[in-house]
Amino acid sequence: MRVSKKDLVWTYLAKFFSLGVNVIILPLILWYLSDEELGLWYVFAGISQMVNLLDFGFSATISRHMAYAWSGAKEIIRYGVSSSDNEEKNWELISEVIKTSKSIYLLVALLAVLIMSVGGTLYVYRVSGWNLENNVKLAWGIYIFAVAINILFAYCTSLLNGIGAVAEKNKVAVCSKTVQIVVAFILLSNGIGLLGFVISYAVSGVTLRIVGMLYFSRRVDKRNLVAVRLGRVYEQFRVVWATAWKDGIVTLSNFFSTQMGTLMCAYYIDLKSTGSYGVLTQIFMTIGAMASAYYAAYQPKYCNLVVSGKDNEVRELTCKGLLIYKILFVLLSLLFIFVGLPVLHVLRPQMSINFYYVLLLGIFYYLYMQNSTACSMISCNNIIPYYGSYVITAVLSVTLSYLFAVKLDFGILGLILGQLISNLIFNSWFWLRYLLKRLKIAYSEIYTIGWNEIKKVEKL
Repeated sequence: MRVSKKDLVWTYLAKFFSLGVNVIILPLILWYLSDEELGLWYVFAGISQMVNLLDFGFSATISRHMAYAWSGAKEIIRYGVSSSDNEEKNWELISEVIKTSKSIYLLVALLAVLIMSVGGTLYVYRVSGWNLENNVKLAWGIYIFAVAINILFAYCTSLLNGIGAVAEKNKVAVCSKTVQIVVAFILLSNGIGLLGFVISYAVSGVTLRIVGMLYFSRRVDKRNLVAVRLGRVYEQFRVVWATAWKDGIVTLSNFFSTQMGTLMCAYYIDLKSTGSYGVLTQIFMTIGAMASAYYAAYQPKYCNLVVSGKDNEVRELTCKGLLIYKILFVLLSLLFIFVGLPVLHVLRPQMSINFYYVLLLGIFYYLYMQNSTACSMISCNNIIPYYGSYVITAVLSVTLSYLFAVKLDFGILGLILGQLISNLIFNSWFWLRYLLKRLKIAYSEIYTIGWNEIKKVEKL
């Protein structure tokens, strides 16, 4: 499985557009949305992120399983990897993975609509003082539809990633987010406000899924697929579930360790502060995604190398991916501090952004995203040893954030301290060390081996 520089370029573009769309059109939303509307948007986003937890690790697991089948694995076992001694695709196994993933996401989408329609609606009313304007009600209804569509067809992205269609997967993301930016610009500049931004999100989701299915049909010839019995779907689900639930626990824990802060801010502090906090977290998540985009592009190949038992190449790619992450995160963070912050102040002078908040949040996301990258590398062996520690960290994060932000009245600073301290205790350092020890890599070799790999010229 080969990843070209073109794949890498599209990955960076997709990461920037997918997570950075709010940053790209930040001047528009800061100019046209009121403090309450800005806060509500981040509340909407927080709720959708919570609902997306219903994925519960299926996307990552399905992507890995598709990579195994595409690499010629004889079977998919519950734990560990079934080796492959050839490069022939296992079309029977591929067919089973596709059918299973479609069934899973249909059930998840239906459950998401139910939860957002009941629990999500009550929460939106609560943070709005039980008084919603008609345009906000309409915006929330459209948002529920958009999230459901995104979940229903989420299997397309996972399967594209699994077969190594890196460029195609990321072209889809860039296309959909470009549509969102254009639609948002038109609607916001015409004074539609929050409703306009939600409509642009919905249009983006529909575009993503339609184009994604088209690309997948081009790469996977349906004539090679075979009929799958219901019994095999059930068996594949059991295999998927064996590790997916652990991935799901990690995803759920990550939400409570990071994104729960937005909902807590809206509930215990105010919507104006939620807007400021939401902007900062969005920016640092984008920086983290951009910094880890190199490994994201090579993740299918990484799994392929693991299946093929090419340990030396795994070590080289590990060091290169981690070093590129470190360099890019620091450079992009400095760019934001020295250029982005002054721009934000000009666009919205009334927005309160404390420099120490920025510094602490930057440190937190640097460690958090580095750990996430290391854990993703570990998971390519189809083992998830870190899920228990993530649960403990999540519980501690919410507890400390509540204590510092609410009980001690530290506000946003308390939310950030709760997240940072809880992760520093264990997760931020242990799993990177675990990965390096497993691959017999000294920490200094991240820099020596990684730099040597960076200097190599790759052919397109």
